[in-house]
Formats: sequence, structure tokens, C-alpha cells
Amino acid sequence: MYMGMRGESDIPAVAVVPSARQIEYQRMELLGFLHFTVNTFTDREWGYGDESPGIFDPSALDAGQWASVAAAVGMKELILTAKHHDGFALWPSHHTEHSVRNSPWKDGGGVRRMGEGRIQPEGTRGRE
Repeated sequence: MYMGMRGESDIPAVAVVPSARQIEYQRMELLGFLHFTVNTFTDREWGYGDESPGIFDPSALDAGQWASVAAAVGMKELILTAKHHDGFALWPSHHTEHSVRNSPWKDGGGVRRMGEGRIQPEGTRGRE
């Protein structure tokens, strides 16, 4: 490839056109990421995987309230981080002891149990 001093090239530009899904995603404009893990209960910013799964017991959790607040500020989607750098899995994993399976919350079923029903504020649609 040869480029002249003005940055010109004899190679034609490729016309990149976004797909319909990519356009829809861009129109969503505002998404929320939820990082909800054992660190919520340790009062530490960073976890290292040495936390006891037994401390994870969000019995007063109201995920519908999260969805309502997100909708009120214009968020079109919430994405739950199911496993972050601390290694705590929000599903009842059998590949690690550091998971919701070993917490008292919903008898170790946790987020999986919540996910069996859709949590959405009125007037929104779930992502397919």
C-alpha cells in the first residue's frame, strides 16, 4: 500500500454498513450494568475470591425497583454481570464453591430463581 504525503491511498474505502441489530442497539442509547456480588456485603471495592459465599444474602432485594429506576432515567436495558473479577458466580455453579449455590439466599438458587420470571418495569420490552 502506498500513501502519499496527504494521506491519500489508491486502495478504495470499504463501505461498512451497520446491520439492523447494530442500529437498534445504538438507538437504545443508554444501558445499565449491574455489578452485584459478595462485595456488596463486605464494604470493600475489590474482592479477591476469599469471601465466604455465606455472606451473600440479599433477602431484601427488590430487582423490580432497580428496573423501575433504570426505566425512569431512560435506560432501555439492564445487564447483570453474573461473574466478575472476584470469581463469585451468581448462578448455582458446580465448578466452584465460590457461588450463590453456597449462599443462604433462596436456598442457593439465587439469581437463577429470579430469572425464571421476567423483571421489567411497565412499558418496556424484554430483549429477545
